[in-house]
Amino acid sequence: INAEYRGKLVYHQRKKKDDAPHAQRRLGHQKIQGIGRLRRLEKSREAKHKRTVSRAYGGCLTHAQVRERIIRAFLIEEQKIVKRVLKGTGRKRRRSKKN
Repeated sequence: INAEYRGKLVYHQRKKKDDAPHAQRRLGHQKIQGIGRLRRLEKSREAKHKRTVSRAYGGCLTHAQVRERIIRAFLIEEQKIVKRVLKGTGRKRRRSKKN
């Protein structure tokens, strides 16, 4: 950047910005929204609330990945309940056939 200082042209060099934080490669390597593009030393000096996002897996996963995990866990629990219910109705049918 060229700027003027006391009537003279002065060259100011900007620092490089680091890559934006990403989720893990095996999870899609998408950028995490809401976290700044800071270098390691700058990041360590930054306040905690600026380094993370206030939700579960805040600085690690994107919002879509967290949502997917919640839905997957819910569906797995539902599946377990359905299995238990079907197992219970199967026993009742066997008992009724014996009588």
